[in-house]
Amino acid sequence: MKRFCYIILLIVSLLSSCTEDIDLEVENTVGTLCASGFLYSDCDSNLLYVSQTGVVSPKEISDALVRVYVNGKLSEEITHSYSKGFYKLTSIFHSGDRVKVEVEYKGKTLYRESVLPEMPKEVNASVTLVKNKTYYNTEQEEYETHDMFRIDVNFPDISSDDNYYRLYTFVDGYYTDIKTESRYVKDSAVIDGRMVYFDKTEFYSEKTVERCNIYQPYIKECPPLTDEEMSAENEITSSLYNHYMTFNNSRFRGSDCNLTVYQRLNFGYGNEYPPETCGLTYDDEEVPEYNYIQYVGIESVDFDTYYLLKTLNGFESGSFESKELTGSVKMRRNVTGGSGNIVFIARKVTKVVVYDHYKPSAEKSYILVK
Repeated sequence: MKRFCYIILLIVSLLSSCTEDIDLEVENTVGTLCASGFLYSDCDSNLLYVSQTGVVSPKEISDALVRVYVNGKLSEEITHSYSKGFYKLTSIFHSGDRVKVEVEYKGKTLYRESVLPEMPKEVNASVTLVKNKTYYNTEQEEYETHDMFRIDVNFPDISSDDNYYRLYTFVDGYYTDIKTESRYVKDSAVIDGRMVYFDKTEFYSEKTVERCNIYQPYIKECPPLTDEEMSAENEITSSLYNHYMTFNNSRFRGSDCNLTVYQRLNFGYGNEYPPETCGLTYDDEEVPEYNYIQYVGIESVDFDTYYLLKTLNGFESGSFESKELTGSVKMRRNVTGGSGNIVFIARKVTKVVVYDHYKPSAEKSYILVK
């Protein structure tokens, strides 16, 4: 999640300008005060990135004055960033709150004020293992077959009005492993009245925690997660991979939404999942312990955020790089007095425990021999 937010902040800072149409001559916008951030409800550690536009890259600002107002009252005031232009906001706000973020720097002031959108009443999710799932790998541009974890998500639409959403997934997966190592140590003994020094092998065990390799959701099988590619004039040209998993309620307006996505999870030793079916064997005292918690959430956003993420989908797909731009690409900015996008998001998250301190049975011989 942190990587996702950081990429978005940099892209928005690089591309945003003082109008809704991006000026491709970047040097014309040098020195514009810019602030970007995805700020979540019920969170005490949101990040706001403050910078000035530059010729090649944005220049981070570390000594701006940032104020946060919640329902008309000053909630906090920050005078210095904690890391390279990133300001940590500790104010907590909820759906329905009116929030204003104001940035002041060298006589320039920008701000964003909005009411946080509603969130779904509930989000239900389940995770199951699917063997030999064939899918199209968009990065390799070829079909592959792997064992995949299937994530099914269900939530009720907020209302019969136009609503805009983003799917959020986060994995906390790891295993603990007891490794036996050996080392040479010096020892001595008295033999025939003489002190003799020699090397001997000493064995010791150490418990380690290894994080699993986490893959972002690879594929989706539900229409609500489809998206469109926009040309330079913002005309829909074709479908593309939905990197930011954004969608609207056009296909389930006022009713329940059902989503299905797949992802791979590597616990180590080349295994996509705990080895209850791998046929591997360990020594009894070295059986690892597996943990896999899947967090699934639905983020409620406004139309401008939905539009921004759709545009970034096109940017991530490389379509803007491979085509000759004949017009300006519209990139909405929502701050007043400067540039950037400060987005307020209401998120509902559910926790699915797939493996909790799971330890394969030595009797089943599902243990790796070292």
